[in-house]
Amino acid sequence: DRIFDFVDAVLKCKSKLAFNLYNECVEYGENTLALLSVLYNNSKQLLQYQSYEGNNLEKATGLTAFQIKLAKGRCGYYSNDALIYLMSILRHCEQGIKKGQIEESIAICYVLTAIWA
Repeated sequence: DRIFDFVDAVLKCKSKLAFNLYNECVEYGENTLALLSVLYNNSKQLLQYQSYEGNNLEKATGLTAFQIKLAKGRCGYYSNDALIYLMSILRHCEQGIKKGQIEESIAICYVLTAIWA
């Protein structure tokens, strides 16, 4: 399950580790759309956690205690605007792959380069 380690590395701004884990995901045949989807969902959960100012995060967002725990450990590496930008790039790549406009083989590197360039 290197995909989850990869997502954690990306959301904690560990660029070298993220690229290494991405290469492992490719070696093990992980689906690019699955990588994009898991990264998108975790980015969204992090944004929900990081931007919430109320008293009952679970009730307001629908996040589980486990999702909140993961988000808490990833909090502060990106601004809310940066997370929104990341999510828009992820969605753009996902749609581009499905429409045949973006090659799967470059999508993840494109995302990582866009957020860390």
